[in-house]
Amino acid sequence: MTNMLTYLERYGNLPFEKSSFNEIDALILAEAAYFDYAYLIKEEVSCFAEVKAEHLSEVVKSSFNAESDGILLELLSRSSRFCSVHWSAYQSDNDVEKELQFAAITFQLTAELFYLAFRGTDTTFLGWKEDFNMSFLKNIPSQAAALAYVEAFCQTHTAPFYLGGHSKGGHLAVYAGIKLAAKLRQRLRMIYNFDGPGFNHHALSYQAEKLARLIYKVVPQGSMVGVLFDTPEHFSVIKSTGSLIWQHDPFTWSVQNKHFEVAAELDLIAKYIEETVPTWLESLDEKTISCVIDAVYQAILETGVTSMLEVSTSHKGKGHLRILAKKLRTLDSKAQQAALVLIKQLFATSLAEVKDIFDKDKWR
Repeated sequence: MTNMLTYLERYGNLPFEKSSFNEIDALILAEAAYFDYAYLIKEEVSCFAEVKAEHLSEVVKSSFNAESDGILLELLSRSSRFCSVHWSAYQSDNDVEKELQFAAITFQLTAELFYLAFRGTDTTFLGWKEDFNMSFLKNIPSQAAALAYVEAFCQTHTAPFYLGGHSKGGHLAVYAGIKLAAKLRQRLRMIYNFDGPGFNHHALSYQAEKLARLIYKVVPQGSMVGVLFDTPEHFSVIKSTGSLIWQHDPFTWSVQNKHFEVAAELDLIAKYIEETVPTWLESLDEKTISCVIDAVYQAILETGVTSMLEVSTSHKGKGHLRILAKKLRTLDSKAQQAALVLIKQLFATSLAEVKDIFDKDKWR
């Protein structure tokens, strides 16, 4: 399969002046937003050309796909197209009290062109709680942070720019773009949303629809994230070699030359999620959803686990989930079923055994 890594190997020698910025470049930088820039800045590294072999493992150690991210970073460091790309204005905020997980980085592509990338959900449970809050809250703290980040950029730069991100990062890019003052938005070339969810609030969905010409959104054919609170006319469907939730991983997305390989339509599971999950959420009152999310999050904290990587890499992973299941039995029947759906979605990428541990027959 050819993916963004293959693209870099084939076209990484072409500078932006000879081959214009495209959607694969945008995806690469959206994925690069997951790198640990706090570490790179500490090491006085400010562009990809300065990244050394000894930096690689540290920069990607907290990534969902550390192996592929390591390869990506190495290719970027020796790519004529990206090696001179500098970064600045790195911001990373994790606030448990505000339930905020936010990170953004500004890439300078050329002397007069920038790309502001928003990080998607990281491996912390704090990040995932904010994601679930998106299902019922009109606004979440990261949205305000994203808008403030773009506004700050516009105050210090007059050059044109792109916005982009993967998963929640794509959602934040769209939010910042539609909320940006019209005068400042004149410099915005494109918003790239890579499998990020839409908006659960009709007013925001309407604003996004009005700016559809500026929004480029793709989802894999089996998307379980980007189809939420959105409809097929607002995104393109692309091919992925992953299965189920693993299709959310951009490294599974098929690339042909300088573009994504288009899929005929969404898979059945993606259609089911797109059509039923929002309806299911609407059937639950806000108090119930809030109660379930808070209960799951608090139960997770009480297990002592702070990251999904701890569940997937620790031999105690099953034990943590059993403790979690036991704690959530105190919820009423309706809330239990809602918690079951949430837990399966949360841990599907971390531990295959979750299906057995949280089996409906064993739930009570």
